[in-house]
Amino acid sequence: MALRCFAWCSFRLSQAAVPAARTSGRPASFLWATSRNLLQEQRMSRMASSPAYLSAATVPPKQDFDYFLVLDFEATCSQQKGVPSPQEIIEFPVLKVNGSTFETEATFHTYVEPQAHPELTAFCTELTGIIQDMVDGQPHLSQVLSDFDSW
Repeated sequence: MALRCFAWCSFRLSQAAVPAARTSGRPASFLWATSRNLLQEQRMSRMASSPAYLSAATVPPKQDFDYFLVLDFEATCSQQKGVPSPQEIIEFPVLKVNGSTFETEATFHTYVEPQAHPELTAFCTELTGIIQDMVDGQPHLSQVLSDFDSW
């Protein structure tokens, strides 16, 4: 049941987010899709001309979850060195989405000051859109996790 709900939610999100991400040049990194989900979306795309499918798509499937938390972490990165070790979260955004209406009910967002690699690379800034000033002076990950837990 959870996989079907995730696939449906992923499909609905990708309908809006992927075209916007393509036109802005930013990757839609929050849309993690397994090959199974991609195949599911391809099948849904082929079925889109079916009147039965269109009427079913307007009613969200019944599911067991009251809320979904949608996460889109951004992390330190470097083109020259590969993935920095340890890789550190530099942006911590979360949406609380109502499981019945799929409306966003709350948001949590903060930037995180990296500790092991405090200077962002030019590649990281280009990839994520996050500049050094956005992370300088921000809370460390331990504080952000505590704030998130309280949220």
